[in-house]
Amino acid sequence: MFFHEKFSYLYRLFNVNHKLVSKQCGFDVSLLSRWKNGNRVPSYKNGQYRELAKFFLAQIKTQAQREELNMIIAGHRTIATHLTSDLDVFEDWLVVSNSKPQIPLMNYAANSDTLTHVRSIITGSENSIEHPVIQLDLSTRTDVYIYKDNIGKRNAVLYFLKIALELTEVTDIYIFSDEDSGWWIEDDYFPVLWANYLKRITSKGHRLSVIFMNSRPSELYIRALNTWFPLMLNGKVNAFYFPNYAIPSVRSTTFIIKEKLAYVSLSSQLSDYEKIGYLHFDITSIHMQTALFLGRMATCRSLVTTYTTETQLSLLERMVITESAEFNMIIFNNLTSPFFLPLSVFERYALTLPQDAAERYMSIVRRYLLSRSQVIINIDMKEVINLKTMRDLILDPEHTFFESRFFANRVMKLTSQEVRQYCESIKSMVEEYKNYHLIFLRKPSIQRDMNINITVREHIGVVMTPTSPSKLNHIALVTTEGNTVFTLHKYLSQLLSQIPTVYKEKEETLQVLKDLINLIV
Repeated sequence: MFFHEKFSYLYRLFNVNHKLVSKQCGFDVSLLSRWKNGNRVPSYKNGQYRELAKFFLAQIKTQAQREELNMIIAGHRTIATHLTSDLDVFEDWLVVSNSKPQIPLMNYAANSDTLTHVRSIITGSENSIEHPVIQLDLSTRTDVYIYKDNIGKRNAVLYFLKIALELTEVTDIYIFSDEDSGWWIEDDYFPVLWANYLKRITSKGHRLSVIFMNSRPSELYIRALNTWFPLMLNGKVNAFYFPNYAIPSVRSTTFIIKEKLAYVSLSSQLSDYEKIGYLHFDITSIHMQTALFLGRMATCRSLVTTYTTETQLSLLERMVITESAEFNMIIFNNLTSPFFLPLSVFERYALTLPQDAAERYMSIVRRYLLSRSQVIINIDMKEVINLKTMRDLILDPEHTFFESRFFANRVMKLTSQEVRQYCESIKSMVEEYKNYHLIFLRKPSIQRDMNINITVREHIGVVMTPTSPSKLNHIALVTTEGNTVFTLHKYLSQLLSQIPTVYKEKEETLQVLKDLINLIV
């Protein structure tokens, strides 16, 4: 796309006009008109592309707009691998214009005799031409390493991960598989190795693009999400999914280290001959597999929306909007909802923000607290929290509280009075509302697969947040993809069923709360 095509597209996407762009960016309306008509392009040297990128990023008001922009950024990130921030990638997308290649066309008039000859061969009116003898070009031969059976496929993947981990320069890695996962999970130790390798690979800064098959059975999909969600919060994973999925006759697995190595396997699902994987080291095969992966990715959508400290207020605005929906909730958190915190804690955090942002923040907080208190009457809410974490908050002399949605990556220090108000508010909610169920998790093993905080709003979406502060500025992941929301809701319901009934009774919860309040000095 040329710049004027992208510019016009963004105007339509965000429903803006020259007057608004001129007012906020300081560009003359006549200049904007020439940009949009394709008569002129912005100046990179004068920072005009940068100003436009900032403007459009600030115009996001709907989920559809965010998803569309995320797709643009994620897609261009695979090309502009040297850039890190969304702003830099988006600016680069505006700058780069992909002109159409000039393809020489056959001069049909000059070749009419040839066409007549070919047509006569097809219709059988002339004897078939003789087939030439083709010699193999031995210079094109490449070495391919073949790994047989399930254990061989696992070994090939481990070799792939080992090579990725040993790389000294940061690169891009592409991952996709829709094969039957029997070869993957029949060895209980292999998924553990896989998760550990991925964690170490992302910690070295490598960028991963992953296409998820959200049509997999729930237990397999959950297993994958539990591995990948924490890595997404680290900011090194771009996650995609197919919006419409049809079961193919041939399934495949593709792992690629850009310009370095490709692992490929294909399955017809009909025989043991499918249990073969191939490692390609030649650059031609790697380029081909990369092109196939990027072509597949072009039909995908982003699985999650990532919110950072810069987009915290947009996340909170979104939470306020969804609070009014009357759909049930299941929450698995280290600590219970910030809804119960005294307003003074939010006001203290607001002091760390610029004045205009602080005013907007407190306005959102007040609306959130009001909407939650109103909607709790009409929905069934089950909130499961770790009893040990709650006790640690009380016994900690500084009463440190972490909740990334409202406080970004800042750890808030509560006073003893604020902790008491917090616990008393929880107790009042449990006593007053029959449809609010607070459950203390006494056996963390039940939550062993949950290494992030997670809130599922049935039929609406899922919010995932880190359990502790990070050096990165990522504070939340949000997905509205239907299969993922349904699968996570089902999964948390199953985890909930493993908790003994006695621990779910209100009388038991109230007694625990009273005991906790008595610990407050």
